[in-house]
Amino acid sequence: MSERNYKMKRSLLIEKIVIFLSFTVLTLALTYPGILRISTHFMCDTGDGFSGVWNLWWLKTALLELHTNPFYTTYFYYPNGVNLLLHNFTLFYGLISIPLQYLFKMEVVYNLLVLSSFIIAGFGMYLLSFYLTDSRPAAFIAGIIYTFCPYHFGHGLGQLHMISLEWIPFYVLYLFKTFQQGGPRNAFLTGFFLILITFCSWYYLFYSFFFMILFLTYQLIFNRSKVLNRIYIQDLFLSLLTFLTVFLPLLIPIMYSYLTEQFYGVHYPTYWSADLLSFFIPGAISTYGEYFQNIWSTFSGNTAENSNYIGYIVLSLAIYALIKAKEVKFWAASGLIFFILALGPYLRIMGVNTKIPLPYLLLDRYVPLFSFTGIAERIAILIIFCLAILTAMAIKTLSNKIKNSGIKNLIIVVISILIILEYLAVPYTTTKVEVPEFYWRIAKEPDDYAIIDIPHPFSLTVLYFQTIHRKKMVLGYVSRTPKKSLEFLRSIPIISDFFFLDQKEHNYPESVKLAQSIFDSNNIRYVILRRFDRKELLEIKDDLPLKYKKMIHRFIRIEDFLESELKLPVIYDDGGTYMSGDPSRNEYYINGGIKVYDCRGKANH
Repeated sequence: MSERNYKMKRSLLIEKIVIFLSFTVLTLALTYPGILRISTHFMCDTGDGFSGVWNLWWLKTALLELHTNPFYTTYFYYPNGVNLLLHNFTLFYGLISIPLQYLFKMEVVYNLLVLSSFIIAGFGMYLLSFYLTDSRPAAFIAGIIYTFCPYHFGHGLGQLHMISLEWIPFYVLYLFKTFQQGGPRNAFLTGFFLILITFCSWYYLFYSFFFMILFLTYQLIFNRSKVLNRIYIQDLFLSLLTFLTVFLPLLIPIMYSYLTEQFYGVHYPTYWSADLLSFFIPGAISTYGEYFQNIWSTFSGNTAENSNYIGYIVLSLAIYALIKAKEVKFWAASGLIFFILALGPYLRIMGVNTKIPLPYLLLDRYVPLFSFTGIAERIAILIIFCLAILTAMAIKTLSNKIKNSGIKNLIIVVISILIILEYLAVPYTTTKVEVPEFYWRIAKEPDDYAIIDIPHPFSLTVLYFQTIHRKKMVLGYVSRTPKKSLEFLRSIPIISDFFFLDQKEHNYPESVKLAQSIFDSNNIRYVILRRFDRKELLEIKDDLPLKYKKMIHRFIRIEDFLESELKLPVIYDDGGTYMSGDPSRNEYYINGGIKVYDCRGKANH
């Protein structure tokens, strides 16, 4: 290698390191105060984030300690267990977290993964945009748009599998390189990054294939001879072969499970669709969200699924690109298609279903597997993806028109700052959890037994607590739960009363003896109940949706059932559960107050 080539490669490497570090600094600033609480808080709210925590723990436990298939567990839905093939596993994060779990506490592990998703996503979009525009400032701004968009912050509330959007730009980069440059290396890397996407999110796998179809369709229309070229077809086949070589052993059992089982937890796109106004109004996740609460509070779904704001700076620059820039047709057409699909089967405006049918309705009904995704809104990430590229093209076009380098740099800096300010979502949501001493106590017990841990109506911390005590649980949480797993528990007297809200009031003759028999035969040793303030729960009940009213009603009944009907003795009482925080600072604190009942019922004999 000549000295000139060596210096050039060294310069490019240093440049990439600087860009990567720049996104690192921006991530630490824009996810404030996450870095200051990296070892004390989880960078999520009190809900789905703890499912992600459990996923990390279970993969390590299954592979390295139990030496068992990680896609099936008896640690949930004990004693029969549950199929995890269609669970939101984030295998990639799970695997890279394994060595981290030996070095750090779980808060640090989880938070490092969250932070890395922002850093790598911005860096990946920079590389893709630079390849397409050959403009470093334009590429850097595209990276800012993609990784610091409200969608990313919104799903950062707790959906680890949905914030793992970092590999999509790398996949698209090598998809383009394979088409434009060819070669087995580019083809292999296209398949490789598609594997990483798959190991993060089934949603993004669907979207990535859909993107590939759009890309190939567009090229067939405008560049037919190159698409049908034998060498390109071979390269494309190599990409798919690389992907299938790794994924096929998992795809076969997944497809079998999907075709032969019924599942709870499938979302309905009519409800989980993006409201038209959600793209043009800052949502609840935004720093400015409170000023628009009267609008976003009418949207269906939740805060994460309504974080679709695209911003007027980005929208204006994208429109400028359509007017002034070259080679924007594919990105504009793709962005429009994704926008229409994200609106779901029927157009919703300010929470009102207009009954106007949209193309998603046809895909949901007639495209195999498409209906299993269920949440149309999540396609919104590809809208931001296309807008980021269009903005990069606009910045390049605008820069070429300005001759004065000082003015040019000033405009780039101002645009970057304005976009960051418009997307601002600080402070980042954090949750601190106090682990009750009882969990540490039973963690030391070598006996293999199960517990019934009743979750708080508004918290999934029981999943995190299992990573501490490591005992099997009679219920649990799986994003796609096989109906047979729930129906089995529903069929067991006493057990069904703890969990199923549609169950009629219990009426068992000799319920104490029946309960004792069931607990003994299933090796269930403790029932753990969140301590609660009845008056406080009843006061907030009327302001909640029907689903939560039922949950609170069941939650309140359980204590009476345990003590009055089953007469189980209390062996541990850690005071009341206390969920507090400052909503204006997105900070939550969960005190682990629990009441533990001994299923062996020694006091009853």
